[in-house]
Amino acid sequence: MTIEPDSAGRMSREKLSAIFLEHEHAYARLLNQAQSRGVSEKWGTGLPPLTLEPYDNELRGETPSPFLKRASAPAKNRFRYLFDQQARVVAMTWYSALMDDGLWMHADEVTTYDGDGVCEFRFASVCGTEATASLQRVTYGALHDGRIQQTWTLHAGGDYTEADFRYEDGRVSAVDMRLWYEIYTERRFSVKHDAGRVSITEAANGKIHQIYPRR
Repeated sequence: MTIEPDSAGRMSREKLSAIFLEHEHAYARLLNQAQSRGVSEKWGTGLPPLTLEPYDNELRGETPSPFLKRASAPAKNRFRYLFDQQARVVAMTWYSALMDDGLWMHADEVTTYDGDGVCEFRFASVCGTEATASLQRVTYGALHDGRIQQTWTLHAGGDYTEADFRYEDGRVSAVDMRLWYEIYTERRFSVKHDAGRVSITEAANGKIHQIYPRR
């Protein structure tokens, strides 16, 4: 499927829903395509650091983990990124538990690229080499000059989110989110950079709340 946002590079909930439905049972196909494009890998333990949405971990108050210095093997809470010839992430596998039969439980994310957009498919955990997995979430990101400008995310249960990213001097300076969960909410974050350190605050209810790093 060719992903076709409008002329301004915008996606919509309806288009994202169509993408979700078309790829709902495409786990094996998408994973095989990613593996065929992959030319290098990196391993780590803990919280995977590379996310489609800038500072996705930090916006939840979490600190991503560094990569290991050398190639590794599956282990509990260990992750593996796969990169294509352009050094772009095409897949990420997150290992969670070793089963009695010696096979690993793992969850996979597959990322595809189409013109000025990128689409990330997140699947539920499977065991070993199972060929089917439930699609849990789809995120589409609009790119400009190689940077994510806006994202649209649809979850299997129907929850939906949009996010806008603003930049100053090539770095994210603010994130505005609109969330359609049980109720509609808006969240506004300010991102500051100081000597290589990132801090994130949120303006809500007339107050400024520290989001990252956690106090």
